[in-house]
Amino acid sequence: LNRYYRIITEILPKCLKRADILRESFRRLGVAIVPDKSDLDRRFYKRKDERTVSILIPAHNEEQNIGDLLDDILKQEGEGYVTKKILVYSDNSKDKTNAIVGGKAKKCSKISLIEGKERAGKAGALNKLISKADTDIAVFLDADVRLQYLNTIEELITPLFSSDSIGLIGGRTQAERVSGFNIVALGSYFSGVILNHIREQNPNGIFSAHGRILAMPKALYKKIKVPDAAGTDQFMFIECILNGFEFRFAPYAVAFFNVPTTFKDYYKQNVRFATSSKMNVVRAQNPQLFEVSNKPKILVRSFFEHPLCGISWIVIFFISKILSVGTKNESSKWEKVSSTK
Repeated sequence: LNRYYRIITEILPKCLKRADILRESFRRLGVAIVPDKSDLDRRFYKRKDERTVSILIPAHNEEQNIGDLLDDILKQEGEGYVTKKILVYSDNSKDKTNAIVGGKAKKCSKISLIEGKERAGKAGALNKLISKADTDIAVFLDADVRLQYLNTIEELITPLFSSDSIGLIGGRTQAERVSGFNIVALGSYFSGVILNHIREQNPNGIFSAHGRILAMPKALYKKIKVPDAAGTDQFMFIECILNGFEFRFAPYAVAFFNVPTTFKDYYKQNVRFATSSKMNVVRAQNPQLFEVSNKPKILVRSFFEHPLCGISWIVIFFISKILSVGTKNESSKWEKVSSTK
């Protein structure tokens, strides 16, 4: 697809005047196009130094995806960096996660398995992984995602080569569309559509920092300790700002994930929340990072693009709100959401 895209954009710009018009058309179809490097700032690719990268993956019962994700990582290509470590913390997994990662580790010395004998939760797993990392950059990936392109990691860490003031980069998360009619899957997909429109409007705001795919320089990741609370990605974003760094969104670093297909799994995901006094401080000092203007316009646009998904979203949204009254999950120890695997 990228090959044809580049051919077309060399022929049609005279008519379209701007090649990004075509890229936008592809994006509306749900396809993220990786631009040719000539489309980007060349200074990013004239790198005098090579950065070292550790890829950190917390996992709990992820036998259905972890092997494919590790294969995606090992296939990554790019310039200006070298992957030194791929660390997987298995958070007391009871399935074949340990066996799969252990088998991969025997074939590739970069892969290491850390077996947690007791549940630590995502926060505890992240802290264990961070303690083992010592590279220039740490890349955080959820164990249930897939990397869309062979240069996803390069796209994710590229902003770090332009400025030392950047402390956190978030990639683009893209939900896989489920075939057939499933009201939960359609509604969950619509949530992703809304989120991507918010990111377009405010790309460097808090809504672009998703724990599924993040990158952080050593200058910051060695300073933080993730608390045992929901919203680990929000915590990282807040710590980035409070420590005097900036956040950047990397739209071409795409990680795919499966949406829940059962209401039970949707409910598990959506009762997770996070609030803190630190967030209130950051919000007061940097309101633009939390800004979502034209909410009705975003909803209307999303409904016109995906009307059936929108109707499904309304139904499951209100049902989950009713069921979640009085329910709070402040811990990062999630129950397994089976239908997203």
